[in-house]
Amino acid sequence: MVRVIDETEADLRALIERDVGPLLSSADFLRSLLDWLHFRARSIPQRRRTVTMSPEVQTKLKRYPAILKIRDELSQGKDVSPWLSDTVRKKPADPKADMMFNDWQIIHFHLGNLFVGKNKGGRTSGLLFAFIAADHAVLLDVQPHGSWAMRDLLRILLRGSPNDLTRCEFKGVLGGPRNHTDDEILRLRQAGVNPILEIDGRFFMAPGQGVSSSKHSTRIVRAVQTMMRNIAKARKELESNTMPKPLLRRISQSIATPVRLGVRIKAGQLILYDKNRNLGIMLLMPVLG
Repeated sequence: MVRVIDETEADLRALIERDVGPLLSSADFLRSLLDWLHFRARSIPQRRRTVTMSPEVQTKLKRYPAILKIRDELSQGKDVSPWLSDTVRKKPADPKADMMFNDWQIIHFHLGNLFVGKNKGGRTSGLLFAFIAADHAVLLDVQPHGSWAMRDLLRILLRGSPNDLTRCEFKGVLGGPRNHTDDEILRLRQAGVNPILEIDGRFFMAPGQGVSSSKHSTRIVRAVQTMMRNIAKARKELESNTMPKPLLRRISQSIATPVRLGVRIKAGQLILYDKNRNLGIMLLMPVLG
């Protein structure tokens, strides 16, 4: 039997504190973890993505040359935070800093072509709205502030990257629920309610899985639940020698050395590993994008 020392919570606390500062001893760890993962997701982890540009965006390249820079940074896995809003960047402990991203997985970028400060692009009235996933991004349109529940953005997403919406489609709906206006969708989101979205006679749930009653992103709530189950599962399998055979062989080479379960982050993904052997065990969160 392998002796397991579980240091995952300590490692996660250290990762959280690196971004948000010291946690109070009375702080709810799982709530702090959930809040922090919202910050990490909306900061757009630096990993290479396939980038699709809609016709609506292509017609605006001349006016907003920063779009091409953002596209290139996303495709090369570089830092796009200079174009994100101050609210998104500077409120690491606030899970509600970008409710549109929580709900629809759509983020917005400012399009100033010159930096106005260290690592900060110029602020603009026109915003580039983009759907961001772990391995791809769809540049949807340039729209003004206040377009936080604009269904036309989802219409563009459906046309340009249909899988991101069709996986959320309600099939066989007859008659359909009430067709909410964009303003009503925004108010419902602010109240933590997820309406069914009607687009050209078809009905969908939010592409980002909507928001929970606490207004956290449902997809990130589920990811945290899965992550904690996976940590417990890995610990149990290590202790009972039921891990996959390649891992067990690596561990058995130094069976007297305990497994120190830890968590590290790479390209926005949390990885469970054995600190003593520097051995990756499990990808904990493959969807932190």
